[in-house]
Amino acid sequence: MLRAVRELGGLAPVSTEPAPHAERRHMTVMFCDFLGLSALAAELDPEDVAELIRACQGAIAAAVARFDGHVAKWVPDGATIYFGYPPAHEDDAERAVRAGVALVEAITELKPAQGPGLNVRLGISSGLVVVGELIGEGEARERGVVGDTANLAARLSGQLALRQADADRSCAEACFRKAIEIARSQQGRLLELRAANDLARLWRKSNSGGDVRALLEPILETVEGGADTRDVRNAHELLAGLA
Repeated sequence: MLRAVRELGGLAPVSTEPAPHAERRHMTVMFCDFLGLSALAAELDPEDVAELIRACQGAIAAAVARFDGHVAKWVPDGATIYFGYPPAHEDDAERAVRAGVALVEAITELKPAQGPGLNVRLGISSGLVVVGELIGEGEARERGVVGDTANLAARLSGQLALRQADADRSCAEACFRKAIEIARSQQGRLLELRAANDLARLWRKSNSGGDVRALLEPILETVEGGADTRDVRNAHELLAGLA
């Protein structure tokens, strides 16, 4: 990953402390991914890249705070954002969309002295979740979201990457992998299979050399009772197409 990202002393602070116990509620999840980091690394000094990333994080935090959202997690290339947790509102989905528009506008105005700037891609999904469960181990433990909502937001971000005029297959693959990781952390086998199907289709269409069989077969084996769902049928169709 970018040296500038590794040298970034600290990520922007998360403004709201989550509640101590897991609870069931309706929530909107937003995934925000920075676009153009590789191009910036090739053209700018690492310190300039780090400064721009800090400015982008500040713009995201301001837009999210304006609509009473919660930055749940910062990663080097983006953020995971909750609307409806910890504070809940009847219009959290609308707040998420408005915050998304605001942060896209703010980040596109941040231009380095030379070279390209950063853009962002958003995936937003609303639904019923259990939020506040501790996920991970050691310092990586965090209060996450259990349910299809976060998985769908990551998959939507990947689908959007493929539907733009200049399809970004590497970004789409990263989003689908993120969705698989989320499902695995929740032990949601069918959700994992759904995201894996998306990744397998991408590999087949782009002839990337990804091992579709090695991806899908282990997940199919873990689906209890050989469930006959659309995702299972899609996976078998993808495998049959390899013959």
